[in-house]
Amino acid sequence: MKSPTMLYKHPGQHEIHGSNFAYIIVDESDIEQAIKDGWCLTTDEAKASFSEVLDSVDATKEEMIQKAESLGIKVDKRWSVETLLDKIKQAMNGE
Repeated sequence: MKSPTMLYKHPGQHEIHGSNFAYIIVDESDIEQAIKDGWCLTTDEAKASFSEVLDSVDATKEEMIQKAESLGIKVDKRWSVETLLDKIKQAMNGE
């Protein structure tokens, strides 16, 4: 590998800069394809990319409850959609 570069996705299993990320190391010639595959050059970009995905999801409250429960969250059905989203984000960040 002539010029190794670390790329990131959020969330992941490795704690970096206070959050959890997945990472790969690719050669400089493979960066363009990796970015097309969803990898980011910085941890900040990875977090922003993940937030955009979550914000673009048009899920019903029931779907969000199902997702939360699948992540092992004990859900209070009185929670707002915003609270559900926060709890899901926290679980996906390993918090």
